[in-house]
Amino acid sequence: MYMKNLKIYNEIFLRNINLPNVFYILAEYEDNIIGYVSLYIQELLHHNGAVAEVQELFVDKDMRSGASAADRLMQQKKQQLKRNA
Repeated sequence: MYMKNLKIYNEIFLRNINLPNVFYILAEYEDNIIGYVSLYIQELLHHNGAVAEVQELFVDKDMRSGASAADRLMQQKKQQLKRNA
């Protein structure tokens, strides 16, 4: 995964995981993390309620073909949001 500065990356991640409206879902394959999706949930006036926005979607370049890890991540996120609704 591309990171300009690991220290800043870690600081941002640690802040975000403590926020109630930020969620991360990891994609794993054979006990390795191959990707993630981050979501930000906010209340929007024009939707009259909560909206989840994908902020980041990352899949390891070697895992981007065939049955898409991105598709699996999005399915997992949809299932989690339904359970929390």
